[in-house]
Amino acid sequence: MPKRGRMPDQLTGGSHDVNPQYTTGRVTMTGGGTTTTVGFPLNLTRTPSTHTKIPIVEALRLFVSDDNAGAIANAAETELAVFCALTTYDPAGANVVFEDPRCLARIVWRRVGAFTPGGTYYGNWEEQKEVDLSDGAGHGILVGTDNIYFQVGATAGVTATAAFKLMYRIKYVSLSEYVQMVASQQ
Repeated sequence: MPKRGRMPDQLTGGSHDVNPQYTTGRVTMTGGGTTTTVGFPLNLTRTPSTHTKIPIVEALRLFVSDDNAGAIANAAETELAVFCALTTYDPAGANVVFEDPRCLARIVWRRVGAFTPGGTYYGNWEEQKEVDLSDGAGHGILVGTDNIYFQVGATAGVTATAAFKLMYRIKYVSLSEYVQMVASQQ
């Protein structure tokens, strides 16, 4: 059992930042059937604190909102899938794969339509999904990079838009831990 007053140190790495903060972003694909990735700065000053520790982001929870409305492109296609990914690296045009250790989360919306003589029906939808990035005991994923990247892609020629909110807090780590983290996340 931790001593009274020690819980903030255990959860926050000494920052006592138990109140989460948000960073947000929105990405619209550059064209139908493409994948678009945009980087968002984490805005942390990377200088050692008085305790010789480096501030980093501890990602706790991800919220993604998909607000797409569209029709399936043609009679041969009966499905529309929109996917989003949050990563610590720029995939340089490639689709982020879930098993990549630098992928923090990948979310997919899938809708099925039917081609009829009147055209393809595809209803409007707006949906928010949530991903818990913690271990269930209050510890999140440590992010040592200066940017995070949010990727949006879709099938069926639709140009999709998605927005995210990343709930995080500041944590302090040693310089050696920070260097190892950055090397593994870029």
